[in-house]
Amino acid sequence: MEPYYRFAKRSLLHDKLQTPEHDHLQHWVRIVQISTWMLFVARDETVIDCQKWQKYLPKNQHATQNPDTPLTIAQTRKATKNLFRTFDKTPFLPQKCKKGKARQKGQTQPQRTKYPVLRKQPKKIIRLSKT
Repeated sequence: MEPYYRFAKRSLLHDKLQTPEHDHLQHWVRIVQISTWMLFVARDETVIDCQKWQKYLPKNQHATQNPDTPLTIAQTRKATKNLFRTFDKTPFLPQKCKKGKARQKGQTQPQRTKYPVLRKQPKKIIRLSKT
């Protein structure tokens, strides 16, 4: 349990929400639970992804030599980057929008009202005299 709490605090920002409202806290905990569940489910779909200099670490060698062993939650979070790149991006691309109607031929707009420029009056310096 301790490695999970450490990971949740560092990577999922589990300890960052501070709210006096109980509903907000419940929503925050639900989001953290869903993200943890997604990482738990994705660990079977992902392949370990590490830097070149990390390939020789014992935990990474064990994971690459035994593909049946499940990845840790931190390894899964690093590896999901490549998994998410395989998704179809079209639902997330910006939507094209239609431009508004143009003015009809001969249609004019009324001229804008012009307001006079008001300038701020300079402050008067009040000097106290010694008497």
